[in-house]
Amino acid sequence: MRLSSGLLRSLISKKWSIECHDKGVIYSIDRSPYQTISYSEIRNIEKVSGSISYNLKITVNNQVISFNGVSSSSGDLFIIELKRYAGLFIAKRLECEKDKLLDSVLDFERLKEGDFYLNQSKIAEVRESLPDTITLFEHPFFEIDLLSEQLQAFATNFLSFADPRSKETVLRNAKYVVEKKEKYKNTFDTIEQYPLTEEQRTAVVTEEDNILVIAAAGSGKSSTLVAKIFYLLEEGQCRANQIISFAYNKDAQLDLASKIDRLFDRFDWSGERVSASTFHGFGMEVLAKVNRSKPSISAVAAGSKQNQLRYFIRLVKKLRIENPSFITDLLNYYSIFKYPQPRSGS
Repeated sequence: MRLSSGLLRSLISKKWSIECHDKGVIYSIDRSPYQTISYSEIRNIEKVSGSISYNLKITVNNQVISFNGVSSSSGDLFIIELKRYAGLFIAKRLECEKDKLLDSVLDFERLKEGDFYLNQSKIAEVRESLPDTITLFEHPFFEIDLLSEQLQAFATNFLSFADPRSKETVLRNAKYVVEKKEKYKNTFDTIEQYPLTEEQRTAVVTEEDNILVIAAAGSGKSSTLVAKIFYLLEEGQCRANQIISFAYNKDAQLDLASKIDRLFDRFDWSGERVSASTFHGFGMEVLAKVNRSKPSISAVAAGSKQNQLRYFIRLVKKLRIENPSFITDLLNYYSIFKYPQPRSGS
């Protein structure tokens, strides 16, 4: 199927033509030499409503190529045809690499079934051991029904493995968490003053690349952090010098450092300790190391609470004089926005 701008539209805007072939989409814009886009490079095609007609937009990696002045029906038919050609092209390439892909099935199964939590880093690690063609299984126009039965089975297996939301991956990781919680049950019962809760234990043994724990003050965030340090070291996933823990203020940092020291003493771990720092202190260390001297700190930031209060009182008085709208904004803040709105029904 071939689309073009047509005679009338060519008179008022750029002339273009586009056509699907076996190896890719061939197109020309504004009488430029014809170019070919491989189907493997196309990430999306869509029909977008314009002022008086439709635009056809093809996304190639991070670039969008537009073809203006397409009728609704022609755009729909071209999209169907491009996806059909792309599906056939991808299936043909995969079938050409069939032997190489099937040779990696045993290695894939061995890696996939290893004793590990399946996070994005592990998926990336396994992917690197497979042929590059494996990425075509995840192409937006990939059609599994066009493959031979052996490749269909491999594709289904791989896509399930690579999707962290798939039923198989969720069940696998849930089973792993249960097993690790049972393995470290006695330690988690006694690692801190009180046994860790189920939520704390889950946070400790869940091995996602990034984990967000939302907890109230005094609910055991530091205990969870200490237990996580123990778990990472005991499982051999990190060395002590590869871990740094943070607290928001100096008192919390000293408490965290004390808990980490007790952890190392209890398990008789020698060598380098895991460091605990405030965010500000760590930033200061980085700046001092890079610049070879410590930066100066504002007297307000380093001063007492009383000095800070006096500074802000002076600042408010100054702004009231210099900025007429400031006093209104300040009153709105204290009267309306200082406290959160009550929840509905409460």
